[in-house]
Amino acid sequence: MRKFFFFLSVLLSGSAFAADAPLKVLMIGNSYSLSCKAYLPVVAASANCPLDLEIAYIGGCSLQRHVEEYEHSVKDGNHRPYGSFKKKAVSLPELLAQKKWDVITIQQASPLSWRADSYHPWAEKLIAVIRETNPQAEIIIQETWSYNGGDPRFARLDDKWSVDQTTMFEALDKNYRKLAAENGFRIIPTGVAVQLSRQDSPRQLPTCDAAFLHSLSDSDALPETLDVVGECNWGKGKNGKKAASADTIHLNDYGKYLQACVWFGVLFQKPVSEITFYPEKLDRERVEKLRRFAQRSLDLEKEYGKSQR
Repeated sequence: MRKFFFFLSVLLSGSAFAADAPLKVLMIGNSYSLSCKAYLPVVAASANCPLDLEIAYIGGCSLQRHVEEYEHSVKDGNHRPYGSFKKKAVSLPELLAQKKWDVITIQQASPLSWRADSYHPWAEKLIAVIRETNPQAEIIIQETWSYNGGDPRFARLDDKWSVDQTTMFEALDKNYRKLAAENGFRIIPTGVAVQLSRQDSPRQLPTCDAAFLHSLSDSDALPETLDVVGECNWGKGKNGKKAASADTIHLNDYGKYLQACVWFGVLFQKPVSEITFYPEKLDRERVEKLRRFAQRSLDLEKEYGKSQR
């Protein structure tokens, strides 16, 4: 009799060792979503939240280019301009058809994120493709972030680039929220979390233009920042000699952990406190602050959602 009830329970559950199915997430993006790979899988695993994460990646890819690459691949099946975590060459139609995704994320390329006119009609076209190929998937927008204050474009402020760090964030935040409201999408507020962290750690890099970087010699200490965006490194120049370089637009390791905490909170709708993973190479006190900023961004997002109902 006991065996009968055991096998009956197996039939009802589908497995004697049934476990939660992983959340299947496809990120249609660029390096601003690629950075999730650093910590998001291990962050999710530490909270016992299975995650199947994949990416459709082209560096610096805009909404417009995603649409154009998709249309090109539909016409030419050999056109595979994307990289993914599992393949070096793959097309967006192939990735969309790979499995029934639970979540598909989209975002704008960072240089265009503050320009309202860059979103349309490309966001609508990409959304239509996703809804046609994966009607079961929830589409979520990742709000990206503004650059480190040392980005040379902020010092230029001309007709082509008319925003500073703060106004860049304010503009992109407005654009993403408008797109989300028009389509009923949730937002992953990475940009908000980054901006909150700057209130506590405002120190930015100096303006890292070519002249400044070339002025640094081997004996000079590289500039440091407390921002979660940007860092300076030594590398090799075109002449093969040691040369300084600066990345003022991508998340550094602290930023990647902050991003992972925010994504975890949105994807699994759980508090950051359930994450038990702490990167050993990062300062624990600073990481604790970043976890609070991540949770604050999630709380603010909930409050914003309620205010829009």
